Formats: sequence, structure tokens, C-alpha cells
Amino acid sequence: MVSRIPKREVWNLLQKYYNIIPSSVSKMAGYSNINYKVTANDCISPITDCKTASENFLLKFADVSHVFYLDNIDMQHEMLKHLHLHGINASLPVESTHGETMIDYSFGGKQYSVQLLSFVNGVSMNEADTSQEEVIDIAYDMGQLCGRFHHTMKTFNYDLETASGIHSPFHTENAAMFEEKLAYVGDRSLRNQLINYMNLFKENFLPRLSELRKGFIHGDMSDTNIILKDNSQKGGQRRKRWEIGGLIDLEECAYTYLVGEVGICAAYSMLKAASVGADPVEASLHMIQGYQLMHDLSAREKEVLFYAVLSRLAVSYVSACYECFLTPENSTYLFTQAKNVPVVLEALEECGKNEIEKIWFGRRYKWLRQHNSWRNKAPPKE
Repeated sequence: MVSRIPKREVWNLLQKYYNIIPSSVSKMAGYSNINYKVTANDCISPITDCKTASENFLLKFADVSHVFYLDNIDMQHEMLKHLHLHGINASLPVESTHGETMIDYSFGGKQYSVQLLSFVNGVSMNEADTSQEEVIDIAYDMGQLCGRFHHTMKTFNYDLETASGIHSPFHTENAAMFEEKLAYVGDRSLRNQLINYMNLFKENFLPRLSELRKGFIHGDMSDTNIILKDNSQKGGQRRKRWEIGGLIDLEECAYTYLVGEVGICAAYSMLKAASVGADPVEASLHMIQGYQLMHDLSAREKEVLFYAVLSRLAVSYVSACYECFLTPENSTYLFTQAKNVPVVLEALEECGKNEIEKIWFGRRYKWLRQHNSWRNKAPPKE
């Protein structure tokens, strides 16, 4: 179970290592880390981008015994700086008073690596209270963000041998690693369905790896890691209520297959749509259109994208079931996204791979019109 660090301990750490006197410290949700939002009214020493009298930060405690992302922490920090320089709002690492971006810290018999990051203000895409129409617009913006990320990373200078040696079970090409956890899916019918999808992935995605482009990826560009800003309280007429505000948590970043990340984005755009009763297929279409505006998919990538989406949906559900078995008290958070996987899979089954690909890359709205999509609008020009 991910434990809690007492607030007094957090306060003492901030003052000792960062010369920050916090005005408030609040616990935040986290998958494998212990996270705190810190508001500081008194920054005694100069802090990265500390431009106002009050500044928000994110303090992350990572258990060194089981956290993968410590292997790529240097690349994370360099990537965050690169994104910031190219206009993508992302958390920046804050150095301690001794110039360190990571601190070794012991508490309760456990060893942690601690980092302080600037806070990206807003609300996660997953938590945003969106309408059906808004979630489709957000899916398009999500695709643009993913495409812009991949385009921006073309100029990122980092050792490829090191970056290519970072392997996470959550990278799309490693999805089959979750097969051993399929037993934790209680619904037998759903478990058999997921087994079938894993087999399709292994048969149709993995043999094509040598034909797919590689690049630097975020690694987990899901709706929990995309931050939205709410324009509803601002004066004047605005076209949209929700806009992309930033990107967080590069813990799975690596140099690997780009289409895998597109599959991740498409899967989570569908899950978000399903959560508000919108059409998951239409959401995925808009996400892919947004991506291709910024970064084209190759012919080979288009051929395997469907399997990348299936694999991520399977991984999301299987992982949630397994983690829920380990920490049942954390089930609500763990199934925030995964609970809608069966709904999305039903939509994909109804449509079928061939028609899905026609929607994504060809006769985009034919299937949606035939199935009375919730939003009746003229299709964009081909």
C-alpha cells in the first residue's frame, strides 16, 4: 500500500532541503508515489520560476525498492526542460539548496527518492466535469498535444543508447507482460475477451516492430496526466470552456515506438468519452485527426494502431484488477479510468476493425451516421 508521510515531516523536509516555508500541504492521489501539493507563501531562497509571493509545487516521494522511473530520472528532467523551452507547459524540477534535483530520504523504515517540481495548475482531463460535446473537442486537443510532443522531441538531444535501454511494462510493445496478471480479472467472460485481444496484439503488432518508427515518448499520455484549464470564470466570449493547460508525469518516458503512444492517447480519449456518455469511436477519431495535424502517421503505423489501442485497454483493466487485489482500499482510484473499459470494448466490437480504420483514415463518419452518433454534425472535408 502507498503510505502517507506525516505533514509535519513534509514541512521539515521542505524547510531543510529547499528553504521553503509552506503555508499549506495537501495529499494528492498517486499510483505508486506519495504526492503532495505544496503552497509556499515564503520562498526564502530563489526557486525556479518563483515569480509571485505565493507559489505551488508538487512534492513526490518514490519508494526506491520498486519504482521504475528512477532509472530514467535524468532524462525526465532534461525532457521537461526541453518541453518548457518549446512552449509546452510541464512541471520543472526544483533544485535543493545544495543544487540537487533528487534527494535520498528515509522514513518509517523505507528509503525514498524525493523530488520537488513546479506545479501545473488546472484539473486533470480525467477529473474535468465535461459535457459530451466538450469531451470530443478535448480529444482533438489531446491528439494535437501528442503530435506536438512527438514533433518537439525530434530536436531533443539525449543519448539514444541510454534512452533505448529503458523498458517499462506500460510501454505498448511490452503489453504481453500483463498476461500473467489476467487471472486477477474476476469476470470470466471479460477475461476471455482480454486474452483474445492480447493474442491479436501479439500476432499483429509485435511482428511489425522493425517497420515502426521510434522517437522520444511521454510514455503515459493518459487523461490523468493531461491538465486542462477552465475558462468558464473568465470574462468575454470564449469559443471553448476547456483548453490544454499542461502535461505532467513523464515517469514512463523513453525512446521507443511512436505509434504505441498514439494508441495510448486514443484509448484514454475513448475512456473519457465513455465516462460522460459520449461516443468513444468519435472521440478516437478526433484524437487521431488532432495528432495527424501535427505529426503524420505512416502507412505501417495506421495498420497496427487498432492493436495498440486494444493492448492499452487490456493493460489498463488488468493492471487495475491486479493493483486492486494488492490494495483493495485503493480500488476507487485504481478503477477511475479502467471501469469504462468494457463499454469501450463493446463499442469496438460493434464497429469492428475494418470499419474503425475507415472511420479513422478514410470514410470517417459513415459508421457514426449509421449508428446515430450523439452529435449530428456535417463531417469535415476529407
